[in-house]
Order: sequence, then structure tokens, then C-alpha cells
Amino acid sequence: MSLTKEDIDKLSEKNSFLVQKSMYEDLKLMNASESHYILNAIFEYVISGVIPTLDKQEHRFVKSVFNRFKLAYDNDSSKWLKACKKKSSNKKQEWLKRKTDVSGNPLEHPTYS
Repeated sequence: MSLTKEDIDKLSEKNSFLVQKSMYEDLKLMNASESHYILNAIFEYVISGVIPTLDKQEHRFVKSVFNRFKLAYDNDSSKWLKACKKKSSNKKQEWLKRKTDVSGNPLEHPTYS
């Protein structure tokens, strides 16, 4: 699953993201240069949705680790976006159920009814 521009914009509202602990084993095997590449690639993807070009032979391990991160991040993000859409839909339904006066102002709080 690839994220759309709209998804990336929505995800930019989040202040954090998860990194699986299993990634630490890969990071321990990397040298300083590879660690630099993978961390920059991860943050660039999370912030802007840009997939890094890791085509050099020496980047193939970094590319492999990044691809596993991307898959997990996309899955987590998809779940989060679905939850946001569901909450939004529920709120819309809640507003539709409210009793309003002639001006459209709510007469009662929906959680107290």
C-alpha cells in the first residue's frame, strides 16, 4: 500500500511514529554511514513521503531495512487513518442526532441525552 498525498498530509498532523524493536538488530550491524542513511531515509519518508534512492551497491542492506520499515509504517498509518475516518464519521452522526433550535444551535449535549 502506498500513501497518497492526502494521507501524507493527514499523517503530518501526528507528532510521532513507531519503530519496531526488531530494527535495532539491523542497526547494530550497520556502520556509521549506513546508520546515517537509514535514519535520514526513515525521517524523510515519514515527513514527506519521499522514498529514498538507495541504488548503490553499498546501500543494498540499508534499502532492505528501509523496505521493512516502510511496510510496517504504511500498515500502521493505514490503521490510524481508518480510525480517524471512523471517528470523523461517528462525530458527524452524533451531530446529526442533536436536537437544535431554529438557528441550528444544539439544545442539549449529546453525551448527556
